[in-house]
Amino acid sequence: MANESPIALYDALQRIKRRKVVVSLSSSDEDSDIETTALASRQSRNQGNVILSVEEDTIESTSEEHIRETLQQDDQITKEIDRELDDDKALQRTRALIDHLVSIRNAPKNQCAVPSCHDEIIVMDSENEDEEHTCIQQRKKRISSSTQIAVTSPDIVLKIHSVEKRIDHVTIPMHAPSLDALYTVYGDLHGLLIEELQFTYKGVMLTVEQSPSKLKMRSGDVIEATVRPKSLRQVYKKRYVQLWLSVNGTSDEEIHIQADLPLKQLQETICEKHRILDPSSIVMVIDGEVLDLLESAEFYGLMNEDRISVVAKESSDLRAVSIQLRFQNGEIESASVVPIYKVATLMQKLAEQKTCKTTSFALRIDGETMNGDRCFQDYDIEGGELIEVCAI
Repeated sequence: MANESPIALYDALQRIKRRKVVVSLSSSDEDSDIETTALASRQSRNQGNVILSVEEDTIESTSEEHIRETLQQDDQITKEIDRELDDDKALQRTRALIDHLVSIRNAPKNQCAVPSCHDEIIVMDSENEDEEHTCIQQRKKRISSSTQIAVTSPDIVLKIHSVEKRIDHVTIPMHAPSLDALYTVYGDLHGLLIEELQFTYKGVMLTVEQSPSKLKMRSGDVIEATVRPKSLRQVYKKRYVQLWLSVNGTSDEEIHIQADLPLKQLQETICEKHRILDPSSIVMVIDGEVLDLLESAEFYGLMNEDRISVVAKESSDLRAVSIQLRFQNGEIESASVVPIYKVATLMQKLAEQKTCKTTSFALRIDGETMNGDRCFQDYDIEGGELIEVCAI
């Protein structure tokens, strides 16, 4: 029993004190709960505001970081492009040329002339190393004035007035050493030789040796053109025709002859080429008509691609055959014709004999009217045939 704790006796005064303490603590707890709730609400609102502000700060920081990264990338790309451009020699030369042109344009206005730009040849390397494109900038003479620098074209266009009141526009090089281009172009345009032309510029007679630059010619200037009287007989240049020849039935061969020369020269050429000893032993025939060798191709109106047959006189093609002609009065006459000749040759002969016109009669064989432009061999004339002469 000595070890047991003493039993406490009921003390009313002590109980009241404890009760007051409990009530006091209870009241303080309720107040504390209200304050705690209000504090929690304020803390919640503050926490929400903090979260929103944190999110805004996060978004703002992210945008700034993205913009910063984008700017850094742009700077890197720009620097890389600048490095590549700095290494491009062609671009450097182009920039230098542009700077040079700008400096010329910005030259003092009182400067009467500026040096011309030198020719610049810029080689641009393509993706394929084997291909290169060359750009050549033409040289142009730049002349400055009080307002601007005028550029003179290397070519000028002149107005050529002829005596027929015709106006031709001829383009010639401005810096040509002579007027040869003017004479040549205008001569080719009208079929005239240089020595046949005479030009007058501002009342002064021109010569081929003069140059446009020394004469101070400009585009739009008028030049009077005349043809010298002593050359009127040779107004046109030599004209050539391309013909096809068949010598003694051989394959066609091409030959060019001067249109105004006698065909006798062609005959001599043929004999020399084909080793014909006697030129008089051959004749030239076109469409059944024997050509007079003293006349020219121009006389017969020969054109390009016309075909001429060259045959020997002793050839069977030139052997005359006998035919019978029966007139409307019943008379029958004999006549000789060459199969390769045209029917018109017989009609012309009959017209002379009967003193009439070739249009007053017609030739018929087997009921068919013969065409004067066709050959006898086209009607299978071999000799002994009967041809009727009918009045029209």
